[in-house]
Amino acid sequence: MGNVYKEFKGLANVLPPERMGFSYLQSAKNVDIDDTGMIRRRPGYKKIYGGVAHSLWSDGRVCLLREGDELKELIRPNAPGAPYGVRSLRQGIDSERRMAYLSLNGTVYYSDGAITGAIDTRSEVCVPRTWGMRPPLPPELSNTTGGLRQGRYATALAYVRRHGAYSPTGGQESGTSALSYIETTPSGGINAAVTASDDPGVVGINLYMTTASGETLYLVRRLPNQDAAIIVKDEPTPMLTTVTEGLKPPPRGTPFGLLQGTYLHGRI
Repeated sequence: MGNVYKEFKGLANVLPPERMGFSYLQSAKNVDIDDTGMIRRRPGYKKIYGGVAHSLWSDGRVCLLREGDELKELIRPNAPGAPYGVRSLRQGIDSERRMAYLSLNGTVYYSDGAITGAIDTRSEVCVPRTWGMRPPLPPELSNTTGGLRQGRYATALAYVRRHGAYSPTGGQESGTSALSYIETTPSGGINAAVTASDDPGVVGINLYMTTASGETLYLVRRLPNQDAAIIVKDEPTPMLTTVTEGLKPPPRGTPFGLLQGTYLHGRI
């Protein structure tokens, strides 16, 4: 008949085995003994990635890490027993500084004090993008024929990125460019030369203009993201106004500042 032991006092490494009694252990491997004397198997670890990484972070759904000059996503296997994988989200990061992250409304913002960026996590696949968009260069204006009243007009541009709700067109909109001014002649028009964005996430350009001698910028044209020459022959309909005038991307934050959320003001 076997014996039942309800508790163990731990290891006895100063007594010979024949003098330990039944409440002590001669060896204990990968186990813990709690305050009640119960033996429990110690949680183990499994190596899932062999890279040399730092700045590992996860919100339970997305896992990011830094390795070399890249920011990477650690990807769970889609089948039991399959290996974990990694996917590069950004390359060419010169700094080896510690990266900090902040998850907010489906987007992870990151910064190491030298570079910043954002990861859109709202879809099945993470989409890297810039943290804020640089405003466009102001449009270059010249006179042409049209139906505008004689007067002084101001124009501005804004880039549009997919998703978000900051733009009259439904995309996320950058801050507006500096204003360009032009004096028109009777029955005149405006030829506006616009410059495309090199941000791969930008899909469109919004052209805003005031009425004759006005101050409010109204949306007059929605364009794809490409260099173009736009002719405006009629005054804008006073309906959709710009909501990002004067906004710029946030400054580069420190890891501590990012974790405290101090740089999440303004248009992101």
